[in-house]
Amino acid sequence: MENLAKMADFLAQMLYKVFDLIWSLEVPGTNIQLIFPLFLKLAV
Repeated sequence: MENLAKMADFLAQMLYKVFDLIWSLEVPGTNIQLIFPLFLKLAV
C-alpha cells in the first residue's frame, strides 16, 4: 500500500514536470489547445 502511494506521488510529480515543460516551451494558443482537452478527458 505504501509503494502504491509512492508510485502515485512519483507519477503526479512527473506529469507536473512534463506539463510545466510543455507550457514553458509552447506558445500559449498552439499546442496547449490540443493538450488541454486531453487532460480534461483523463480527469473525467
